Amino acid sequence: MQAVKQVVEISKYQNNVFEAITSFLNSVSVESEHTRTTYESAIKDFFKNTRDKELKFLTVDDLSFTYYEIELYRNSMIGKYKNSTINTKMIAVKKMYDKLARYGIDVNASAFDVQKLKEHDTNSYDMLTIEEVNKSIDIINKTTNGYEKSLLIKVAFSTALRQNVLLKLKWSDIYMQGETPTIKTLGKGNKWSIKKIDLGLYNELIDYKSKVSRDNVFSLSSSTVQRMMDKINNSIDFGDRNITFHSFKKAS
Repeated sequence: MQAVKQVVEISKYQNNVFEAITSFLNSVSVESEHTRTTYESAIKDFFKNTRDKELKFLTVDDLSFTYYEIELYRNSMIGKYKNSTINTKMIAVKKMYDKLARYGIDVNASAFDVQKLKEHDTNSYDMLTIEEVNKSIDIINKTTNGYEKSLLIKVAFSTALRQNVLLKLKWSDIYMQGETPTIKTLGKGNKWSIKKIDLGLYNELIDYKSKVSRDNVFSLSSSTVQRMMDKINNSIDFGDRNITFHSFKKAS
Protein backbone atom coordinates (compact mmCIF):
# COMPACT_ATOMS: atom_id res chain seq x y z
CA MET A 1 0.00 0.00 0.00
CA GLN A 2 2.83 2.39 0.80
CA ALA A 3 4.41 1.78 -2.63
CA VAL A 4 1.07 2.46 -4.34
CA LYS A 5 0.68 5.69 -2.40
CA GLN A 6 4.14 6.85 -3.45
CA VAL A 7 3.34 6.16 -7.13
CA VAL A 8 0.14 8.20 -6.82
CA GLU A 9 2.01 11.05 -5.13
CA ILE A 10 4.63 11.10 -7.90
CA SER A 11 2.21 10.78 -10.82
CA LYS A 12 0.09 13.71 -9.68
CA TYR A 13 3.05 16.01 -10.38
CA GLN A 14 3.01 15.03 -14.05
CA ASN A 15 0.02 17.29 -14.64
CA ASN A 16 0.79 19.94 -12.04
CA VAL A 17 4.24 21.45 -12.46
CA PHE A 18 3.49 24.28 -10.05
CA GLU A 19 2.66 21.81 -7.27
CA ALA A 20 5.92 19.96 -7.91
CA ILE A 21 7.99 23.15 -7.79
CA THR A 22 6.18 24.24 -4.63
CA SER A 23 6.96 20.88 -3.04
CA PHE A 24 10.64 21.37 -3.87
CA LEU A 25 10.65 24.89 -2.38
CA ASN A 26 8.90 23.66 0.75
CA SER A 27 11.62 21.05 1.24
CA VAL A 28 14.26 23.79 0.86
CA SER A 29 12.55 26.00 3.46
CA VAL A 30 12.93 23.24 6.07
CA GLU A 31 16.67 23.96 6.04
CA SER A 32 16.55 27.71 5.41
CA GLU A 33 13.74 30.16 4.68
CA HIS A 34 16.28 32.57 3.23
CA THR A 35 17.53 29.92 0.77
CA ARG A 36 13.94 29.19 -0.24
CA THR A 37 13.38 32.88 -1.04
CA THR A 38 16.60 33.00 -3.08
CA TYR A 39 15.75 29.81 -4.98
CA GLU A 40 12.16 30.85 -5.65
CA SER A 41 13.30 34.17 -7.11
CA ALA A 42 15.85 32.40 -9.34
CA ILE A 43 13.29 29.86 -10.58
CA LYS A 44 10.69 32.55 -11.29
CA ASP A 45 13.25 34.57 -13.24
CA PHE A 46 14.31 31.49 -15.20
CA PHE A 47 10.86 30.59 -16.47
CA LYS A 48 9.83 34.22 -17.00
CA ASN A 49 12.86 34.80 -19.22
CA THR A 50 12.76 31.47 -21.05
CA ARG A 51 9.03 30.71 -21.27
CA ASP A 52 7.48 34.10 -20.44
CA LYS A 53 5.28 32.34 -17.90
CA GLU A 54 4.56 32.50 -14.21
CA LEU A 55 5.13 29.27 -12.30
CA LYS A 56 1.43 28.49 -11.86
CA PHE A 57 0.91 28.39 -15.63
CA LEU A 58 3.76 26.01 -16.48
CA THR A 59 3.11 22.68 -18.18
CA VAL A 60 5.36 19.63 -18.47
CA ASP A 61 6.18 20.67 -22.05
CA ASP A 62 7.64 23.94 -20.70
CA LEU A 63 10.26 21.97 -18.76
CA SER A 64 12.14 20.74 -21.84
CA PHE A 65 15.56 22.38 -22.36
CA THR A 66 18.82 21.50 -24.09
CA TYR A 67 22.28 22.10 -22.70
CA TYR A 68 22.80 24.76 -25.39
CA GLU A 69 19.67 26.67 -24.31
CA ILE A 70 20.74 26.61 -20.67
CA GLU A 71 24.22 27.84 -21.52
CA LEU A 72 22.71 30.69 -23.57
CA TYR A 73 20.51 31.63 -20.60
CA ARG A 74 23.47 31.56 -18.21
CA ASN A 75 25.55 33.69 -20.60
CA SER A 76 22.74 36.23 -20.99
CA MET A 77 23.18 37.16 -17.32
CA ILE A 78 26.92 37.79 -17.54
CA GLY A 79 27.58 41.47 -17.01
CA LYS A 80 24.15 42.06 -15.49
CA TYR A 81 24.86 40.21 -12.25
CA LYS A 82 27.93 39.23 -10.28
CA ASN A 83 29.27 35.81 -11.23
CA SER A 84 28.51 34.52 -7.75
CA THR A 85 24.86 35.59 -8.17
CA ILE A 86 24.64 33.87 -11.57
CA ASN A 87 26.09 30.68 -10.09
CA THR A 88 23.54 30.76 -7.28
CA LYS A 89 20.68 31.23 -9.75
CA MET A 90 21.85 28.30 -11.87
CA ILE A 91 22.35 26.05 -8.83
CA ALA A 92 18.79 26.79 -7.71
CA VAL A 93 17.29 25.75 -11.04
CA LYS A 94 19.59 22.71 -11.30
CA LYS A 95 18.56 21.45 -7.84
CA MET A 96 14.91 21.96 -8.73
CA TYR A 97 15.33 19.86 -11.90
CA ASP A 98 17.11 17.14 -9.94
CA LYS A 99 14.11 16.99 -7.62
CA LEU A 100 11.61 17.03 -10.51
CA ALA A 101 13.40 14.00 -11.98
CA ARG A 102 13.12 12.22 -8.62
CA TYR A 103 9.39 13.02 -8.63
CA GLY A 104 9.18 10.98 -11.82
CA ILE A 105 8.73 13.90 -14.20
CA ASP A 106 10.43 13.41 -17.57
CA VAL A 107 13.06 16.19 -17.53
CA ASN A 108 16.66 16.43 -18.70
CA ALA A 109 18.35 17.52 -15.47
CA SER A 110 21.81 16.98 -17.00
CA ALA A 111 21.19 19.94 -19.33
CA PHE A 112 21.81 22.16 -16.30
CA ASP A 113 25.32 20.82 -15.65
CA VAL A 114 26.88 24.04 -16.97
CA GLN A 115 30.29 25.10 -15.74
CA LYS A 116 30.35 27.51 -12.81
CA LEU A 117 31.67 30.98 -13.49
CA LYS A 118 34.77 32.17 -11.68
CA GLU A 119 33.70 34.19 -8.68
CA HIS A 120 36.49 36.73 -8.78
CA ASP A 121 34.08 39.65 -8.85
CA THR A 122 32.71 39.48 -5.28
CA ASN A 123 33.62 43.12 -4.57
CA SER A 124 33.89 44.40 -8.12
CA TYR A 125 31.67 47.44 -7.78
CA ASP A 126 32.52 51.12 -7.59
CA MET A 127 31.42 54.03 -5.44
CA LEU A 128 28.88 56.70 -6.34
CA THR A 129 29.23 60.39 -5.55
CA ILE A 130 26.51 62.14 -3.55
CA GLU A 131 25.52 63.99 -6.72
CA GLU A 132 25.11 60.68 -8.56
CA VAL A 133 23.06 59.25 -5.69
CA ASN A 134 20.70 62.25 -5.88
CA LYS A 135 20.51 62.00 -9.67
CA SER A 136 19.69 58.30 -9.39
CA ILE A 137 16.86 59.10 -6.98
CA ASP A 138 15.47 61.72 -9.40
CA ILE A 139 15.52 59.22 -12.28
CA ILE A 140 13.89 56.41 -10.33
CA ASN A 141 11.22 58.68 -8.87
CA LYS A 142 9.72 58.93 -12.38
CA THR A 143 9.35 55.17 -12.83
CA THR A 144 6.67 52.73 -11.66
CA ASN A 145 6.65 52.57 -7.84
CA GLY A 146 9.30 55.25 -8.04
CA TYR A 147 8.73 56.66 -4.57
CA GLU A 148 9.18 53.27 -2.89
CA LYS A 149 12.34 52.60 -4.92
CA SER A 150 13.74 56.04 -4.11
CA LEU A 151 13.14 55.37 -0.39
CA LEU A 152 15.09 52.13 -0.76
CA ILE A 153 18.00 54.05 -2.25
CA LYS A 154 17.85 56.67 0.50
CA VAL A 155 17.86 54.03 3.26
CA ALA A 156 20.71 52.14 1.57
CA PHE A 157 22.76 55.32 1.30
CA SER A 158 21.95 56.39 4.86
CA THR A 159 22.59 53.05 6.59
CA ALA A 160 25.01 51.11 4.32
CA LEU A 161 22.81 48.05 4.88
CA ARG A 162 22.94 45.24 2.31
CA GLN A 163 20.18 44.77 -0.25
CA ASN A 164 18.92 41.46 1.15
CA VAL A 165 18.66 43.02 4.63
CA LEU A 166 16.77 46.06 3.34
CA LEU A 167 14.27 43.98 1.36
CA LYS A 168 13.37 42.11 4.57
CA LEU A 169 13.17 45.29 6.68
CA LYS A 170 10.01 45.54 8.78
CA TRP A 171 8.31 48.63 10.16
CA SER A 172 8.96 47.33 13.67
CA ASP A 173 12.70 47.66 12.91
CA ILE A 174 12.32 51.45 12.62
CA TYR A 175 11.78 53.35 15.85
CA MET A 176 12.86 56.28 18.02
CA GLN A 177 15.58 55.44 20.53
CA GLY A 178 15.10 58.37 22.86
CA GLU A 179 15.30 61.31 20.45
CA THR A 180 17.30 59.40 17.82
CA PRO A 181 15.64 57.82 14.77
CA THR A 182 16.99 54.25 14.58
CA ILE A 183 16.92 51.17 12.35
CA LYS A 184 17.77 47.85 13.99
CA THR A 185 18.50 44.80 11.84
CA LEU A 186 19.88 41.29 12.23
CA GLY A 187 22.92 40.94 9.98
CA LYS A 188 25.70 38.46 9.27
CA GLY A 189 26.53 36.06 12.07
CA ASN A 190 23.13 36.79 13.65
CA LYS A 191 24.53 40.04 15.05
CA TRP A 192 22.29 43.01 15.62
CA SER A 193 23.14 46.21 13.78
CA ILE A 194 21.80 49.54 15.00
CA LYS A 195 21.90 52.45 12.54
CA LYS A 196 21.04 56.06 13.27
CA ILE A 197 19.19 57.82 10.46
CA ASP A 198 18.34 61.42 9.66
CA LEU A 199 15.08 62.73 11.15
CA GLY A 200 13.93 63.83 7.71
CA LEU A 201 14.31 60.29 6.33
CA TYR A 202 12.60 58.85 9.40
CA ASN A 203 9.62 61.15 8.86
CA GLU A 204 9.48 60.14 5.18
CA LEU A 205 9.38 56.48 6.17
CA ILE A 206 6.69 56.98 8.81
CA ASP A 207 4.58 58.98 6.35
CA TYR A 208 4.95 56.19 3.79
CA LYS A 209 3.98 53.62 6.44
CA SER A 210 0.61 55.37 6.83
CA LYS A 211 -0.09 54.78 3.13
CA VAL A 212 0.64 51.04 2.93
CA SER A 213 -0.78 48.02 4.73
CA ARG A 214 1.97 45.45 5.25
CA ASP A 215 4.62 44.41 7.76
CA ASN A 216 7.57 44.87 5.41
CA VAL A 217 8.79 48.35 4.56
CA PHE A 218 9.50 47.42 0.93
CA SER A 219 7.50 45.21 -1.41
CA LEU A 220 10.28 45.07 -4.03
CA SER A 221 11.92 41.87 -5.32
CA SER A 222 15.61 41.44 -6.07
CA SER A 223 14.79 41.30 -9.80
CA THR A 224 12.95 44.64 -9.52
CA VAL A 225 16.00 46.16 -7.84
CA GLN A 226 18.18 44.83 -10.66
CA ARG A 227 15.90 46.44 -13.26
CA MET A 228 16.10 49.66 -11.27
CA MET A 229 19.89 49.52 -11.45
CA ASP A 230 19.73 48.79 -15.19
CA LYS A 231 17.63 51.96 -15.58
CA ILE A 232 20.15 54.00 -13.61
CA ASN A 233 23.13 52.63 -15.55
CA ASN A 234 21.38 53.35 -18.85
CA SER A 235 20.51 56.91 -17.79
CA ILE A 236 23.80 58.08 -16.24
CA ASP A 237 27.26 57.93 -17.81
CA PHE A 238 29.46 56.24 -15.20
CA GLY A 239 32.37 55.75 -17.59
CA ASP A 240 34.10 52.42 -17.00
CA ARG A 241 32.90 52.16 -13.38
CA ASN A 242 30.81 49.14 -12.35
CA ILE A 243 27.77 50.54 -10.56
CA THR A 244 25.54 48.11 -8.66
CA PHE A 245 23.12 48.46 -5.75
CA HIS A 246 26.11 47.92 -3.47
CA SER A 247 27.48 51.22 -4.80
CA PHE A 248 24.90 53.08 -2.66
CA LYS A 249 26.17 51.17 0.36
CA LYS A 250 29.75 52.05 -0.54
CA ALA A 251 28.89 55.71 -1.15
CA SER A 252 27.58 56.07 2.40
